Amino acid sequence: MNNRIFVDSFILIEYRKGSKTDLWDAILSDTDTVPCLNQTVVSEYLFHHMSLFGG
Repeated sequence: MNNRIFVDSFILIEYRKGSKTDLWDAILSDTDTVPCLNQTVVSEYLFHHMSLFGG
């Protein structure tokens, strides 16, 4: 049985910045856990990604 875990944009943003990667690594390495996102999380992540790396 798979466990679903809702992933907030903070986890993705911190992972992209290279900090606090242990949580995301643990989520991805657990074969019984399915990370779930919604459109708001994706939008927030893309906004931060553009502001951090878009110049």
